[in-house]
Amino acid sequence: MNLLIRTMGYDENKYARRQKMLLLTRLTPIVEPRVNLIELAPKGTGKSYVFSQCHLRIKTDPPT
Repeated sequence: MNLLIRTMGYDENKYARRQKMLLLTRLTPIVEPRVNLIELAPKGTGKSYVFSQCHLRIKTDPPT
């Protein structure tokens, strides 16, 4: 679990186990074919950073 958190660009020592599990749920669309995920947050908060670093075939749509 810590390796995945570190790969996503986070410091695994700053998070409790539950918080780590919540961070890992962001990876669900990569491993499940029919799962979509929408993250709502202000600009510049790293919503698409994890996906651009972890997988080459992920499409992120810019906000409209």
